[in-house]
Amino acid sequence: MGDRFAVHGLGAVKLLLASPTPYLLAVLAIAALGLVQAGFQRANAASVVAALTAVDTIGPILAGFLLYHERFPSGAAGPLLAVGIATAILGTTLLAARLESLPKLPLDGG
Repeated sequence: MGDRFAVHGLGAVKLLLASPTPYLLAVLAIAALGLVQAGFQRANAASVVAALTAVDTIGPILAGFLLYHERFPSGAAGPLLAVGIATAILGTTLLAARLESLPKLPLDGG
């Protein structure tokens, strides 16, 4: 969306409203917010934020490689990036495996 505004200025509003982009972004944003809220209901905030941060970090990196055909870094940066991604995935997996269900609370007023 930002690219459209950079190229077309305010004329981008008409172009964007005619495309599925803003509507798809709105639906995905609402779905993501719902998943985060469900996470907060089921786990502590530190675990949810750690998992969210891992996805927020790895997602754009993978999108750069898969969608924009960015080159994998050469030299020492390549292995360090791979180790960083693997560490984030492993940490998220370990957090998910340790997730304990919340205790059942008695219902009020009954």
